[in-house]
Amino acid sequence: MNQHELEEKRNEQREHVLDYAFNEFIQKGLKAVKMNDIAFALSMSKRTLYEMFEDKEGLLIECMKLNHKRGREEFEKLRKESSNSLETFTKFYRKQLQDLRRINPAFLSDIQKYEKVMAYLEESSKEKNEFALRFTQECVENGLFRNDVNFELVLSTFDIVARAMLSNEFYMQYGFENIIHTINLTFVRGLCTLKGLEIIDSEDYFLKMKEDVASSQAVENSND
Repeated sequence: MNQHELEEKRNEQREHVLDYAFNEFIQKGLKAVKMNDIAFALSMSKRTLYEMFEDKEGLLIECMKLNHKRGREEFEKLRKESSNSLETFTKFYRKQLQDLRRINPAFLSDIQKYEKVMAYLEESSKEKNEFALRFTQECVENGLFRNDVNFELVLSTFDIVARAMLSNEFYMQYGFENIIHTINLTFVRGLCTLKGLEIIDSEDYFLKMKEDVASSQAVENSND
């Protein structure tokens, strides 16, 4: 096995660890998942795991980085498959809503206790906002969003709402998935031109997302 093949194998192993760990974290919460548990489940020594990641917080940050990278790749894939920017946006967030169903509220509570994790989320939020700003400008140029809106202010407001939701644990009462859907429905429809609204309403994009949320809540209620 040459150096290139060894590097590919190490990357595959690392990605496998990240996939498994992130799934455990979001489904059980950080506190409930130990590094020993991850090593045991993956049939690897604890020493090997700690050689790859300094600690659980470092492991989680790397999980988030990989998840964000895949999110960007998924968005670009949907962009190529979509006929307009709003279709890209709504398809992407419909997928995001589906992913949110897997998150245990304990995970959202636990991450607030990790300073480095919160610092990474703050930094990645800035990057996402820069991307979102470019995307909103694209929607304006295509006549889908209004041209009289301060989009930097909109994104800053969205951030404030998201932080309040996290720190006040609104997701415990309303459900994370339902909150995200409500925020996106309110913000996006308010930004749309008549042309944008016609596209959204003709394709029932938000109705489909609402049905996804309702279906998810029905499942949760049946399991109670």
